[in-house]
Amino acid sequence: MRKRVIFKNFRRPFPFFVFKPLLIRKNHEFTITRKIKFTESCIYDGSEGGFGKNKLFGFGIGFGLRSHHNTSFRFGYDCVRKKLRLLSYEYINGIRLHELIVDIIPDKWYGLTINYKPERSVIIFEIYDGNETHKLERVVDFKKWQLGYGLGMYFGGQRKAPHKMVFYEIK
Repeated sequence: MRKRVIFKNFRRPFPFFVFKPLLIRKNHEFTITRKIKFTESCIYDGSEGGFGKNKLFGFGIGFGLRSHHNTSFRFGYDCVRKKLRLLSYEYINGIRLHELIVDIIPDKWYGLTINYKPERSVIIFEIYDGNETHKLERVVDFKKWQLGYGLGMYFGGQRKAPHKMVFYEIK
C-alpha cells in the first residue's frame, strides 16, 4: 500500500510521477488495475468553480509532451456539493470527454480497472465498490500497434489543490 499526498497549491503527489512507456497492440488485451482509497481530506468545495476534473491514472497514446490531450483514457474524480465522484476522463481525437460512473464515500477501498478488449474494440472502465461493479464502455479504433505512456495523479482544472489531500493506492 502506498500513501499518495497532493499538497495544498500543488497538482501532483510527491514524488512526481514519471511517464512510463507502453506498447499497446491492437489484437492484444491491455489492462491497468489499481485499488484506491480516498480519505476525508479529499473532499473540497467544488462549487467555487475552476477546479475541473482531477485525474487518478490511465494511459495516453502517442508521443510528445501533450499527446495525451489527443488520445488518452484515465480515471478521474471530482467533488460536487462535497460529494466525491469517480468518472472516466478521456481524449478521443483531441476531444475531451468525461462521464460520471459512480458516487463514492471516503475511507473505503475501490477497485478500478481500465481494460482494452480487442475482440470488441472497446475500452472498459470498471469500478468495484465491494458489492457491485459499475462499468462504462467506449468504442476505440487503435492501429496495429500504438506507443503510449502511463499517466498518474493530477489535480486538474484552472485551480490547484485547495488543501492537503491524502489517498492510498495498491498497484
